[in-house]
Amino acid sequence: MRKRSLVLLGATFFVGIANEVIKVGKKSKKTKNVPIQLYYIGEWTFLDRRNAKHSLTINPDLSIEFDNNNVTTKTKEIDEKELTLIDNFGYLLVIRTNKNKIPTSLYDEADDYTYNIIGAKEGK
Repeated sequence: MRKRSLVLLGATFFVGIANEVIKVGKKSKKTKNVPIQLYYIGEWTFLDRRNAKHSLTINPDLSIEFDNNNVTTKTKEIDEKELTLIDNFGYLLVIRTNKNKIPTSLYDEADDYTYNIIGAKEGK
């Protein structure tokens, strides 16, 4: 009787571990299927050094607009933490995200300044 209980306990333990491994595998597959550019796409606002509000739009093709004006850029690098673009003058524009993969800052190499993104663009 005692051997049977130990075998049953061991089987239950291994089934529990197998279920956890399956759950972890399913979670990691879900996060891998999200295209990285989706973290950046949207309309955002930021304040300049004089506290004037500006808009930043990142389109699905990763082209950008500042205050509804197109800015010619090329994508240099992209990952979950940063989107790095090069403008037509050769300067870097770096958009960084937080742990929730939401854009939080914009570094403009031409100005050598990092602007804090304060939220979604109003009116949309």
